[in-house]
Amino acid sequence: MSAKGLYGKILLPCGNLLTNLCFAYMILFSIIRRDNFIFRILNSKIFVQIGIISYSLYIWQQLFIIPKGNYPILEQYFYFPFNLILVFIFGFLSFYFLEKPFLKLKERFSIY
Repeated sequence: MSAKGLYGKILLPCGNLLTNLCFAYMILFSIIRRDNFIFRILNSKIFVQIGIISYSLYIWQQLFIIPKGNYPILEQYFYFPFNLILVFIFGFLSFYFLEKPFLKLKERFSIY
C-alpha cells in the first residue's frame, strides 16, 4: 500500500493516533470547561437519555442496521432513517421493560 498525497506518509501510520488524540482532547475540554457549547450539548436531556439506553442501542443496532447488498429481501424494510427509528424504539423498550427490571432484581438479591 503506498501513501498518496502530501500528508499520506504522516497520516497512514499516525492517522488513527491523531484522531484518537483529538477526540481525547475534545472530551477533556468538554469535561473541564463546563461553560462551553460542547458541554451543554453532551449534557442535554436527549444525549443523557441516549447514554442511559446506549447498551440497548448497541444490542439492537446489530439487527436493524444491515449492510447494503447482504440481505436484499430485508433491505426494503430496514432502510435509513426508518432503521434508526426502529433501533431507538426497540432500545428504549428493551431498556425500560427488560434491563431495568433485571437491575432492580439484581439490587434486591445483592449481598453488598
